[in-house]
Amino acid sequence: MRSIYLSHLRALVIGLCPLAFFASSAFGGSVAVASPRAGSTVSGAVPISASANENTPFHLEIWDNDRKLGNFPGSVNTTVALPQGGQNMTVMAVSNNNGAVLNQSGVNFTVKAATAPAPPASPSSPSAAGGVGISSPHAGSTVSGSVPISVSANENTPFHLELWDNGRKLGDYFSTSVNTTMAMPQGGHNMTAIAVANNGSVLGKSGVTFNVGAGSKGSGGVNISSPTPGSTSISAVRIAASANENTSVHLEMWDNGYKLGSVSAGNVNGVYVLPNGPHVLTVQAIDNNNGSMISDSTVNYNVAENCSNSNNQTCNLDQIGVDDTQHNCNPPIETRWVANPCGPGIQGVNPTDPQSTLLQAVDEGNNPPNQGSHTLNGRSLHVQEVQGYNPSNVLFRGQSPATTGGTIDSHWTLDQYVYLPDPAAHQAFEMDAQYTAGGIWTKFYTECAFNQNNGTGFWGVFDSETGGWIFLNGKSQHGQTPPVVPCNRSQFSQPWAGSGDPSFTGWHHIAWTFYRNGDGTVTFQTLTFDGTTTQVNFHPNSKSGGNVNDYGNFSSLIQLDGIVNHDRQHDVVDAYVSEINLTHTP
Repeated sequence: MRSIYLSHLRALVIGLCPLAFFASSAFGGSVAVASPRAGSTVSGAVPISASANENTPFHLEIWDNDRKLGNFPGSVNTTVALPQGGQNMTVMAVSNNNGAVLNQSGVNFTVKAATAPAPPASPSSPSAAGGVGISSPHAGSTVSGSVPISVSANENTPFHLELWDNGRKLGDYFSTSVNTTMAMPQGGHNMTAIAVANNGSVLGKSGVTFNVGAGSKGSGGVNISSPTPGSTSISAVRIAASANENTSVHLEMWDNGYKLGSVSAGNVNGVYVLPNGPHVLTVQAIDNNNGSMISDSTVNYNVAENCSNSNNQTCNLDQIGVDDTQHNCNPPIETRWVANPCGPGIQGVNPTDPQSTLLQAVDEGNNPPNQGSHTLNGRSLHVQEVQGYNPSNVLFRGQSPATTGGTIDSHWTLDQYVYLPDPAAHQAFEMDAQYTAGGIWTKFYTECAFNQNNGTGFWGVFDSETGGWIFLNGKSQHGQTPPVVPCNRSQFSQPWAGSGDPSFTGWHHIAWTFYRNGDGTVTFQTLTFDGTTTQVNFHPNSKSGGNVNDYGNFSSLIQLDGIVNHDRQHDVVDAYVSEINLTHTP
């Protein structure tokens, strides 16, 4: 971390456009993208179908608009929610031996809002013309809890199936049949299954009306204790449930029709980060012997922010706007996000400037999807560096529009959500706050240093005395022994065990509490990561950050510290941050 106070020294953004990492047209070779089609316009969720044929073990990587959607085996058939607008998708065949790109193919297309199909004339019976049949749910039935869906079609031309419910598209299925279970809100439903040809024309469709009631209770039943019906949660949703059955079971968690994950036991108690809006959670008890669902339970709840701007709280600092047009290292103070790539990074030997940086405000509207979302409340901040050929870093700062005025505040909380698209990148992710009061500059600087030991590292805290980091690894440093607070690459993975959906973005909730001592030094008090709080209570043998003239100003900072991997496969280091909130009291 460079000891630089950006309000007075360097707060620069290199005004560069995002790099085009991949060409926008098909490259040929042994990678084939069957869907989406080049130049097409897709309504709602995007069906992706691709395959490759190589002479060496490989996997597929899918990228869209320079964002990695996920890794897949030798072929992929899935549906992904993408933001509306132009898309540049690339599918790469990547060697499992050395990470080299063997072949790749790309396609340009457009995403627009989904529109509901016209309801079928006879919602309870298959369409004779198209040969689409719905065998479950039954017409006029009432389903308790999750809805079993069974659909099949028989057409004379290549096609895929679309499922719609009450005007909302449930998904695309590149198969002649669908057999799945989905959590749906209680009440009346009108479901339509459509067979769609590769040219987009409707070959046939069938519909069914039914009702969804409360979750069933099997031999023992599933009990959801959190969230409670009708409650409102922050995006870090605590899901707690248990099953009482006479046979060995595991639990599966479904939210708004998407499988969040599974646990191998008959109970779950964990945090799942989900976007704002209404949610329907279903927890299923699955028989470990035959895979059948024994019982389930459903609850409706909402996700919303719990932060209001006041004299002691500044909410959504990620939304104050960006200034990515400056080209000098000494810009004026402004209430916007700026970046400072001036001066080489300090990690490792022979540090260099990053090749480029990106600072971007993201807007997904008011209803970000469960999967593939780049925001939680519709807006976020995207920061990025393309690493130099030696260690490099870039520091981003968001200056708060508020100050503490004539009051010196001692108790601080930095609360935010973070999504790292590529946790495998060799880096340290830094999240900070800083505060100037009484002529003293206080630095609340922390970093997750998983660029150590092949991704198994520790949280670090900044020591103003030495201008360096003290890693919370239980080992003596600078005459003091800190507590042990691990920070591993796996903690930022996408996003929960057993989700079964690689298109989920891996959002995580991180909150630090700090205490500003009377002399301006810092005591790092607690760290909360996805609902688990660690007592840190560590006060480095340090001094204040220095003397300054401004009074009561504070800001949030993000720094990306890159150390280029030897295989050159992870040059791009980036992060999305959302709902950055700073709370401060005397």
